[in-house]
Amino acid sequence: ARSRYSSSDFDRMRRQQEVISAIKSKALNLGVLANPVKIFNILDIVEKNISTDMEISDIKELISIAKEAKIQDIKREVLDSSEEGLLIEDRVNGMYVLLPKSGEYREIQALFKSIVEQ
Repeated sequence: ARSRYSSSDFDRMRRQQEVISAIKSKALNLGVLANPVKIFNILDIVEKNISTDMEISDIKELISIAKEAKIQDIKREVLDSSEEGLLIEDRVNGMYVLLPKSGEYREIQALFKSIVEQ
């Protein structure tokens, strides 16, 4: 998922989402979220392999939310600079930046609103 050599950062983001989605599907199919022992085993693995500033209480809250979520309704998006994307690549003061194609943030705001108001 992390390969940068054959494609762009945006493609890498899409692949990362696919990996996370596959892990989610497998966990749900195996009944992991209903088994506290499996959850703590996963948390142990995550702790050893992922760095975050989230507290364990935040992670527990996310697990609780995930249990109640309608997984089939989860929508994922990647903002990118492809032809159909909402962004353009540019340089500002010599720094690489992504800006809204339209020059305004309305389309991006509408996209996020459509995601959270499902």
